[in-house]
Amino acid sequence: MCQKKYDVDSPLMEKIDYVLSLSRKVVKRPVSLKLSKEQREVLVGMLLGGLQIESDEDRKNHMIRFEFSENSSTHSVLRRHMYDQYHEWLHPSCKTSESTDDIPYKFSTISHSYLGFYADQFWPKGRLVIPKLIHRWLSPCALAYWYMYGGHRTSTGDILLKIKGNEEGVEKIVRALKAKSLDCKVKRKGRVFWIGFLGSNSTWFWKLVEPYILVDLKHLLKGGQISDNSAVETENVNFGSGSDTDENASESDHNDNDNNV
Repeated sequence: MCQKKYDVDSPLMEKIDYVLSLSRKVVKRPVSLKLSKEQREVLVGMLLGGLQIESDEDRKNHMIRFEFSENSSTHSVLRRHMYDQYHEWLHPSCKTSESTDDIPYKFSTISHSYLGFYADQFWPKGRLVIPKLIHRWLSPCALAYWYMYGGHRTSTGDILLKIKGNEEGVEKIVRALKAKSLDCKVKRKGRVFWIGFLGSNSTWFWKLVEPYILVDLKHLLKGGQISDNSAVETENVNFGSGSDTDENASESDHNDNDNNV
């Protein structure tokens, strides 16, 4: 069969080529973001230490808000590490140019459905809640980042971890720690609980978390000097009169130890 040839004006031909090029364009699928095992463990520790999650009205997408104290040398080091650790997750407005080392003290991730698990477990109603299965997620790595972000070492060498929540949730954490042979005491100041590893217990805690502590922070968190994370807040925390909650925690386990930590 013969094909007839027709002359087409050049401007019209350009339009045809343009339309055809649109149909040939490859549709780029959004990059599938997932957290590595280390990123997940770090996130658990940071959430216990005070990291916040913000959800949309439908609770379909969730954003993690990182906030660090400008007056803390520990936070200054940690913020840079966290910025690098979650760089691919950061909102474009929070990313600095490669030519600058000025990492902000506040930055956030993009809003993403993948973070729904952490929002449902730790921030179901706009504030921190201790998950029922927290004993499964208190890994040495998670404890290390909790210590770096929301912890404090006193002049006597005791280690304190700060957390906001209710007494029942804190008791779950205490039981999980005791399952790791980490004895501790608890003091409450308003809405804040302080979990204290006193005397030799602080040494055992340090041995557990030390491999996961950032190199530049080991000299600040291991020594007997006061760490500057929360020095003012902990001045009046006195564990000498006993624990507010650890007796209850040791008496009742609510079957939480049925699963290995």
